[in-house]
Amino acid sequence: MASALVSVIIPCFNASEVLPRAIESVVSQNYGSIEIICVDDGSTDDTLVVAQRCKHARVVRQSNQGACVARNRGIAECSGKYVKFLDADDFLLPGAISQQVNASKGLSDMAISYGNYIMRSESGEKLVSTSLLHKNLLFSVTLQDITTSTPLHRRKLLEYVGGFDANLRRGQEWNLHVRLAAAGVNFVHDETPIYTYCNFENPHRVSRYSSANAEAKYAYKITQVDLTADALADPVYVKRAVATLGFARRLWGAGRDAFREGEPEIADQCFRKALAYCGDVSEFLPAYYRIPSGLIGRERFERLISPRTIGKLAARIERGMWRRL
Repeated sequence: MASALVSVIIPCFNASEVLPRAIESVVSQNYGSIEIICVDDGSTDDTLVVAQRCKHARVVRQSNQGACVARNRGIAECSGKYVKFLDADDFLLPGAISQQVNASKGLSDMAISYGNYIMRSESGEKLVSTSLLHKNLLFSVTLQDITTSTPLHRRKLLEYVGGFDANLRRGQEWNLHVRLAAAGVNFVHDETPIYTYCNFENPHRVSRYSSANAEAKYAYKITQVDLTADALADPVYVKRAVATLGFARRLWGAGRDAFREGEPEIADQCFRKALAYCGDVSEFLPAYYRIPSGLIGRERFERLISPRTIGKLAARIERGMWRRL
């Protein structure tokens, strides 16, 4: 029996220096049925020339339209049963595709296998687990981000939900995975590390986005949720109801982050938006947070549990222990 074709889609923008490594990480996989599609998103350097030199890749060129449009173009051009997205400055780990294809064979057509990844930055490398924390899949996916390259997507499912939302500049994979889960798709975790995510400052990363200030950053978080919620109005998303609780919890978490960053007005905007999605906090906030914050006030409670306060308390306890020795 012939192996199922896997389409690896690499969107790239001014990636001439890193693209060869990404392509090589695909070519060197121990899986014999792979097509590589490089979508050059209007590069102004030698990215197109570098991609065309690789005899293993098919190159598609478009004007600069961003990561979502580039990935959707790759989906339209590909032929594989499975799709693997890979940014040009990241690279697959050996054996990743074989592992994920084998894992996918044991799943239903409405299930996607996804794994862990290696985070590489200036401070070194670390393994990042993407295992979902909550029993309810859709609720978990609304709260956690499964990075773009950890799943082995099924092309038919990507086409079923219409691919990536081109209205989003950042967090496109979160939006996609929420919509897939709301459409009834199951995500099945595999402990295998799939790729290395290179988290270095790179102004040319195809999914780049920078926020000039805190207000813009949190306004985008709200917009991201609103656009996703609007998309779920489509009848395709049969499990959308529980996503509302996840949206409220996600926005409440954004408010907590803003408060800890010294932005109480922005935090209140996020809190109010969370309540607009679900007016009863008992439905989306755990009792261990809801009860004490209700008793002493949210702001006071946040100050008590902030990392800075807890760090000071831990230091005091440590000093006290040393004194008793």
